[in-house]
Amino acid sequence: MPLLYGTPPGHRIYLALDVDSTRLRVEVHDAIRDRPPVLVAPGLHVEAGRGLHLVKSIAKSWGCSPREPIGKIIWCEVAA
Repeated sequence: MPLLYGTPPGHRIYLALDVDSTRLRVEVHDAIRDRPPVLVAPGLHVEAGRGLHLVKSIAKSWGCSPREPIGKIIWCEVAA
């Protein structure tokens, strides 16, 4: 199950894709006032907590930026 988290009723998540000859940039925009994601080692038998590790393993860069007026943008760039 890749999606364990959702948004509160009335909120939306936006997905933005930007591609050029060198890279694909993926952005997920949300309006949730939450702390940025943190890369932590998941437990051996835990089913969650591996998403950012997968992103890190294929992306040349990734991060989290503030989204005005509220929320955040979680992004990654993958070589094209």
